[in-house]
Formats: sequence, structure tokens, C-alpha cells
Amino acid sequence: AGVLLLSRRRIDAALVVAWAVASVALLLSYSPLHGKHAVVMIPPVCVLAGVGVSYAVSLLRSPVRLPIRTAVAVALGALVIWYATAAPAIAAQSGQLLKVTADTDVDPAVEQYADAVAVIRTLTTPSDFVVTDHPYLTFLAARRVPPMLVDTSRSRIRSRSLRGADAIAQATPYNPTLVVLWADRLRALPEFKRWVEENFRLVKVYNRRNDLDRGIYAPETRDMAEVRALLANPAAVPMRADFADGPLLVSALVDRAEIRPGEGASVTLEWESTRQLRADFHVLTVLRGPDGQAWDQQQESLSGGSDGTTDWEVGRWLFQSTFVKTDSTVPAGAYEIVVSVYDSRARQKVKLTDGQDEILVGRLTVRPGS
Repeated sequence: AGVLLLSRRRIDAALVVAWAVASVALLLSYSPLHGKHAVVMIPPVCVLAGVGVSYAVSLLRSPVRLPIRTAVAVALGALVIWYATAAPAIAAQSGQLLKVTADTDVDPAVEQYADAVAVIRTLTTPSDFVVTDHPYLTFLAARRVPPMLVDTSRSRIRSRSLRGADAIAQATPYNPTLVVLWADRLRALPEFKRWVEENFRLVKVYNRRNDLDRGIYAPETRDMAEVRALLANPAAVPMRADFADGPLLVSALVDRAEIRPGEGASVTLEWESTRQLRADFHVLTVLRGPDGQAWDQQQESLSGGSDGTTDWEVGRWLFQSTFVKTDSTVPAGAYEIVVSVYDSRARQKVKLTDGQDEILVGRLTVRPGS
């Protein structure tokens, strides 16, 4: 279509082509690109294709030389056949966009979306506002975001069109009932981060190997006992595992019993400080095979990018959602998920009251791949 239009040597045709070229240049200059950014190309491509096809049809009807009309007809026919062949793949990609999962190919925490959405729904009502740097989650939870904070893109923050004071000023009038820091954008604003830590409490942290910590914060003015009761899962297994000088593991829950190679499982741990904690404790989660081999292991902080455990007061609690994942080579069989606590100051594992340094929190069965 672009070639045909440029052959007309008219300014309006050149502008249509330039619009499409400029849109491509815009996408090439933007980072990171997600699937959703394809919508930038829809208007110029539709206009370009429509005008180009219209011009091609006019050539077929005009008294131009037969070779030209034949070439145009063949080109149009080939394009129609190509598009019809590619239609299933195009429909699948369009369906992915409509399901608001177009950028999950670059978000390693996509498996934790469902849990985060469930927490947002549980702790809020449809009329509540949630401040977040990942509006997909609030959209999926059918919750509202302060209008001027819908766009918290890195480009807006880097260009300083959104500063910490601006974010606070735009959030405060809506009295947000939750703050969800998922994409590590708003946390990069020191003033906003300080405001969150002074007025909200981290109630659930999401982490996984080689990924950033993601957190859900509830207002300090809220009844924390009520919040804890809402977050507690009746299916969780009571543990009451007391790590010496460390936190108490209250309960644990593995969200599934069977997986296939390449899949994983979410592990939710409930922690509580029953004493003043004198070190920033980390949690070690290991997926161990029947032969003792560790197929996944990760060390994560309980701070969630905020206060370390040394700042926890007695009675402070936190739900931690981590994710253990296998690779495609994992053999079928029975696997154990064990948890231990690591003292970052002493650089050693903390013992349980029975002298062990780890506790079994769940089992997984890996079925043969299909």
C-alpha cells in the first residue's frame, strides 16, 4: 500500500505513509516493549491499508496498461490469501490482548497474578481506590485507581513528569485502601516510598528467584487483626515452627499437589515476630527431589523492599508468597518443599527448637510431561 501511494506523488498519500513510518519509529525508540503497544500501529496501518486497497481497486478499473492491472490483481490476491492463512494466529494474538495478558511474556511473576488479584479483592470493595504501579492487577480485580496515577510508566518517572510529591498529592485525596508496588516503579521515588512506609504496612510480599520483591500494603489505620484474618487461608497447614532468635512460621500452604516438568507451585508462608528480631532474616525455600538434589532454591528477604525484620515490633506478621519452579528436565517423582531461615548477620541458618535447621512445608508430585 505504501509503495502504491508513494507512486501517486501526492502530499496526502505521503502523509499517510509517513504516519505509519513514524509510528514504527516511535515503537523502536521505546523500551521496554510489551504486546499491548501494538495498538499504536492499528490506526496508521488501517488507514494505510484502506487507502492503499482503494487505490489498487481504482487502478484495476482504470484504463491503464494490462501488465499493471495484472500485477496489482496478483498482489491483491496474494495478500488476501496470506491474510486468510495467518488469520488463526492473528485471532489468537488478539485474544491475548483482550485478556489483558499481552505483557506477561516479560513479567516473570505472571503465575502470581491470580493470588495478588484475589488479595486486592479481599481487602477492598468495588468503590475503593488502590494506588499501584501495575494497573493490570487492579483492572483484573475490578478496582479503581486515582486517575492521574493510571500511567506510572518508567518513561514518565524518568522524564520527571511524575515525582514523589506529585504521586502523593494525586493519591491522598482518594484515601487509598491499598498500595500495590509490583513493577518497582513508584518505589524508585524516595519521597513516595517514605510516604508509603510511614502510612501503610506491608501485609503480603511476593518474591521468586532472580526477581524483584513485590508488595501489598494496607493502611496503618486499619484493623490489622481483621486484615490478617482476611488473608489467612483455611486450607493452610499450621506449622508453629519457632526459629531460635528468629521469626515464627505460623502456617504454610502449597497451592497444588501435582505439576508437570517446567511448571511450578506457589508457596504461601505466614510469619510472625514473637520477639525482638536482631537480624535481617532471609527465607530459604528449596524444592528437593527424592535423591536429595535441589531442583529450585531461592533466598528472599522478608522486607519486601521496605523495613527489614530488625524493625519489626513484637507481634508483627507478614504473609510471604514465593514460587518454586521446575525445568523441563526434571524427572517424574515425589518432591519436598523445605523452608529454613538464614541469619544475614551471622551468615548461617537459624536452628529450630528441635535442633533442625529446616522444616518440610509441602510435597509436590511431578507427573511425566505430555
